[in-house]
Amino acid sequence: MPSITKKPHKNRVRVWILIALGLLVYSGFSYWFVTSFLFQKGTFSTPPFSKTARVTPTPTPSPRPIPSGKKTFSVSSGKKTGPQFASGAIDPYDPKIGSTQTISVTIVSSKPVTSGTLTMQTDTKTKKVPLSMVSGTPINGVWAGTWTVDDTYLYTYLATLTATDGTETNKVELTLR
Repeated sequence: MPSITKKPHKNRVRVWILIALGLLVYSGFSYWFVTSFLFQKGTFSTPPFSKTARVTPTPTPSPRPIPSGKKTFSVSSGKKTGPQFASGAIDPYDPKIGSTQTISVTIVSSKPVTSGTLTMQTDTKTKKVPLSMVSGTPINGVWAGTWTVDDTYLYTYLATLTATDGTETNKVELTLR
């Protein structure tokens, strides 16, 4: 008498594959429906994971404290050609709105430095200020720029110094806060 063998294992695998495919189709349809209809019709303000979604932390974080008065700094650069920034000073480090701030820096170069700029970035503004040589020589001199503070710097406070010797340009970014 011939025996009949059942293959229940194959049937279970097929059932699980069908269930997985069904869940995948359901998830895709749900995502499409939510992002296509609900967010476009104004039911919700912004879709999740959107680049335009902006989350403001609550409560708003307090800005980190910064030093007051005149502060000095030194610069180390991996670039070995062109103008090199050595050291400098920020006076005052914490200026009040409406007051002036001077940033000076010693620039050393094998060729005469022909120009320099200071770019200040604050909370909502960016200001470019020319640097002028105040002492020394174009090969080893102190360059300074003065600007009037017209914006807050509670969260963004950056200074970018740029110098050129006619052939090469070097730049250093200082994160002040």
